[in-house]
Amino acid sequence: MRVISLTASALAPVSLASAALYNQVIDTAYGPVQGIPAFSSQPHTNISNWVEITDCLNLNVWTSANSTQEKCPVMIWSYPAGGSAAQPLFDGADMAAKGMVYLNAEMLETVGHNVSGNWAMLGQFAILNRVHENIGAFGGDPERITVAGQSAGSAATYHMLNSPLTKGLIKGAIIESGVRYPRDPLCSALAENYRNMSTALATGETLMSYFNTSSIADLRALLTAQLNAYSGSGGPANPVPVLTGNTRDESGAELPINITLAQYKTDLETRYGSIYAAKFLEAFPAANDSSAAAGEAFNAHYAATSRVGTYSFAEGRNAAPATLEVSIYTYFWTHTPPGQDRGAYRESEINYVLNNLYGTDSPYWANFVKNQDPNVGKSVGVEWKPTTGGEEVVMQLEDGFGEMGIATEGQVGLFREWIVPYSI
Repeated sequence: MRVISLTASALAPVSLASAALYNQVIDTAYGPVQGIPAFSSQPHTNISNWVEITDCLNLNVWTSANSTQEKCPVMIWSYPAGGSAAQPLFDGADMAAKGMVYLNAEMLETVGHNVSGNWAMLGQFAILNRVHENIGAFGGDPERITVAGQSAGSAATYHMLNSPLTKGLIKGAIIESGVRYPRDPLCSALAENYRNMSTALATGETLMSYFNTSSIADLRALLTAQLNAYSGSGGPANPVPVLTGNTRDESGAELPINITLAQYKTDLETRYGSIYAAKFLEAFPAANDSSAAAGEAFNAHYAATSRVGTYSFAEGRNAAPATLEVSIYTYFWTHTPPGQDRGAYRESEINYVLNNLYGTDSPYWANFVKNQDPNVGKSVGVEWKPTTGGEEVVMQLEDGFGEMGIATEGQVGLFREWIVPYSI
């Protein structure tokens, strides 16, 4: 196994990465991590080597290739918000041991949000381009790159799929706990975190200018086809296979939980308004007025929201002209790691699918990286069928492998009733 840590200056065309480096120790520690003073004066507690530096772009490469001729598949990992490429959770040794080249990059900046220009994504696009140009020096195949990430990293992964700046560079994508159907209820809460009235008004002015209109009435008169041309409804720039899903106890659901029935009702009213809150309360009722029953109903609602949102995204993607014949695999992770009480919490699947903290050997992720199909390669116990938009099911992983319904017929119908009126 070769582990190589490259700094920002090393991301220039790779002249140093040659066969002469094999069987040598390049570095024994991760590069330093740049703090983010715009967010907090204190470092995150899960990052131990937080220092003030400027040369903070580090690319870590794990490879099991013995020569530059092996042409191994490549996986590029984007970590979640608040994370670091140096966290043991994202170590790539075990994935590389499965016959691939695994990379993650330290991508932190000092100026925080609301800067001019989408530098975060441009930086990731640059890394993808450099990896494509130079990964052959590490025994990787530049034509077999899978981009992957979790939470904010999964959002970055999806942006890579959609951007024309990365067209033709990606073979597949793994999107963990991030991608949603654009109009599912959880997205409205996310929007509230980033927008206030002054920003919304400014955005509206920008939109009118962009479409060369002078009023809201003019915007409403735009043809759907014209709007769809700007929304990317024809499909992503990289129409490749995707593996995506959520864990059970995230996206609103949480363990342990202690809420009253009144709090559960208030949450529904805040999210849906009074009329639809009553409908969702009927669809996800509390068995009685106890706190335990309210918490169970609360979590059942959010778990169903995750499944329906992921499935609806897959269904919509399957309908896009560019991705009609491209497979998408959806999952719902239900396993609780031992020794804790938070259930199948956000990030809990990473312990297993990257094979870092638990001695598992689930081949689905590695098979997908190698073949863009979780079933092709090392034998799997249960076939993972792609989501086609027919049966309303996703793949349950860990606590019983196999297909599971996204929700009851009535619950799915209610979600669709809520979503459809806001469709273009």
